[in-house]
Amino acid sequence: MMRAWTVLAFVITLAACQGGARVNVANKSTKPLEDVQVIARGTLVRVGNLAPGTDHTVLVCPKGESSLQLRF
Repeated sequence: MMRAWTVLAFVITLAACQGGARVNVANKSTKPLEDVQVIARGTLVRVGNLAPGTDHTVLVCPKGESSLQLRF
């Protein structure tokens, strides 16, 4: 479920790595993010819940060229 963008702030940082990309999702808001998912072509990586002020890094390995989506 998407929450109002005005309430939430997050940072996605991509850094190249062998076989994929490291994605850091940081919850800079005062509200928790629930069921966070990072999606790239053919790949869905579940981050889970992020409390305010926390972050989590995942490795995403898309199949070919891809854009990146964040769901929560």
